[in-house]
Amino acid sequence: MRTPILSLVVGLLLIGCSDKSPDVSAQLVGLWIIVQPPMPMGRLFMEFTADGRFIVYDYKTGREPRTADIARGLNLQLPLYLLAVESLLQDAGLVEGVGGGYLLLRDLEHCGRRGFLADETHRNTAYVAHGKQGLYEREDYRQLLEAVRGFVLTYARAMRSGIFHVTRHNPANTCPGCAYAQSCRLDPRRMRTLDRTNKLP
Repeated sequence: MRTPILSLVVGLLLIGCSDKSPDVSAQLVGLWIIVQPPMPMGRLFMEFTADGRFIVYDYKTGREPRTADIARGLNLQLPLYLLAVESLLQDAGLVEGVGGGYLLLRDLEHCGRRGFLADETHRNTAYVAHGKQGLYEREDYRQLLEAVRGFVLTYARAMRSGIFHVTRHNPANTCPGCAYAQSCRLDPRRMRTLDRTNKLP
């Protein structure tokens, strides 16, 4: 029997960031989401909006990624979670995730709820926006999620064909946090050459 990729648990979220982010220190009632392989592993929290849609939050102890990277096929984890949860909940009529964000747990200076990408119409409901970053008109937001689906399918097809590159990220930003950096054979110069000649998936 196959293990489900996503498991849902009704839960209560408590984060002690009262000094820096009172809105997060309150109890947030929603669903815990446990993510298992082949998806990127993790634990998420899902919060419902007043109109029955939902926001997905991922926990973040490191630096936040840049929203602009999504259009380049990078930092797809959170939008991929959104698509996966939409698929999981479609039978319950909760078919649309209107935003994704992070619950920052790095330290007291970086602690609280932070938006990453969202449908503009849900700004400052469950989703807490900081300026205009990551906010899209509804059609653009849905197109971005579909682009994510396309990136992931392209990467999966390439890996099945034996084309598997370690990372498309800048190694200076990615490799220091990798547990396998000392044994990795990533050659940044080769990656840049492949990228320039459009040989990366």
